[in-house]
Amino acid sequence: MITLNSMPAPTWNRLKLNDITVELPAFTGTPEPCGDSAITSLGGEFCALVGNVTRFTEDTKLDLALKNGDTCGVLLHADKGAELTALMYVTSDGTAALRTFAEVSDNAKIRLVQIIEGGNVLNDVGASVGDSGKFEITQIFLGGSTVTGVCTDLHGYKAELDCKLGYLLGGGELLDINNVVLHKGRKTASDTNVKGVLSGDARKTFRGTIDFRKGAAGAVGAETEDVLLMNEKVENKTVPVILCDEEDVEGSHGASIGRLSDEILYYMTSRGIPLEKAYKIMAQARLESLINGIGDEAFARRASEAVTRRNADV
Repeated sequence: MITLNSMPAPTWNRLKLNDITVELPAFTGTPEPCGDSAITSLGGEFCALVGNVTRFTEDTKLDLALKNGDTCGVLLHADKGAELTALMYVTSDGTAALRTFAEVSDNAKIRLVQIIEGGNVLNDVGASVGDSGKFEITQIFLGGSTVTGVCTDLHGYKAELDCKLGYLLGGGELLDINNVVLHKGRKTASDTNVKGVLSGDARKTFRGTIDFRKGAAGAVGAETEDVLLMNEKVENKTVPVILCDEEDVEGSHGASIGRLSDEILYYMTSRGIPLEKAYKIMAQARLESLINGIGDEAFARRASEAVTRRNADV
């Protein structure tokens, strides 16, 4: 057993929101260092388990079909002034561990897209961003039981994070998220936008922490989540947190959680669209808005087809 996704500042734990405990298989391979193990959302104990690290300094497209007990480490590095795009399509047969670390140098940019379809994936993303650097990440989770998180260290002057996350869960599926943004440099900026759909008796926890450290004067951090509940059996937990050790900062968070409005339902049903289909149309549209920004036509098409399959099953 291992405890993952511990919140930086624990809260009242009657609802068991501070972390999650999971049972691990016997992971294969020899652990290797993958980036700064201190910059992690799942935790240092998890990072110490990950092996098979591959380093990339140029654009790459990865198709990762992981098996039970597999570990995979990906190190993305962008030199000063460089740009790198990594597209990752992840499937899993059993429980597998994936650790991705992005090293964003001064005036550099790394763009990471992850589509995780089914399986039981432990997915940790860490990023270190230098002066005027930018880390962009888009993640879409389609079914399965996934423990995931993004920890971004904005230590550089005017370092930026743009994080977009989407999910579509049904049945008894699970998604446990722990996103942490560390604002350390002056005039850093972060924007986290989450869109999700829950049906069946799916369970989801989203922990979103914006941490303004001493010295982050002029920093701005924002976080929003929009959750569509397709029935009353789902379990949704949203825990937005702002920590502040600097006066001259601006932080905001908000969440919209519920079913489709009566106005939208009336508009669609009055045009002959059944209620169930109306929900599926809106669910598809939420994730398609993320897919449209991927840029790679073949990869986006594969992601869209996966969303359509998942949407038909929930």
